Amino acid sequence: MTILKAIIDQFLPEWAGGQRLISGASLGTLAAQLYSVQDNIVAHPGGGQAGATPLTAAFCDVTVVASTNDSVLLPYAIPGNSFNVSNSSANGAQIWARPSNPHNGGTADVIMNQGSNTPLTNVGFNPGYVGNFYCTKPGVWRKDI
Repeated sequence: MTILKAIIDQFLPEWAGGQRLISGASLGTLAAQLYSVQDNIVAHPGGGQAGATPLTAAFCDVTVVASTNDSVLLPYAIPGNSFNVSNSSANGAQIWARPSNPHNGGTADVIMNQGSNTPLTNVGFNPGYVGNFYCTKPGVWRKDI
């Protein structure tokens, strides 16, 4: 229930429970986030967090990784957010967490690999992989591959 509340609070701010109308714009924003697609993503050449290509949709397909370790950047880690990322290129990429998250007091986001509690700023993403990144705690992405 907490995750659902976080999603509702983020995308339907006028919702306070009970019966009432919710604006079509707010519902459209929610639907766009839940079902959006970002295709033909070009990872930032040379890699690194500073210039990493932002992932902005619920389903992202990285199709161009010119050199191993070119980079992409996850959205802010806000509880309830979930993103699916695929690497359709021939090279491995690096996926970076945000260096500062205003929704978490300005601290850096981190990524936790499945089965680990070691916070990382970035993770490798091999060609052909499809992964799910989800957030249940502010500032923390969990990676499920």
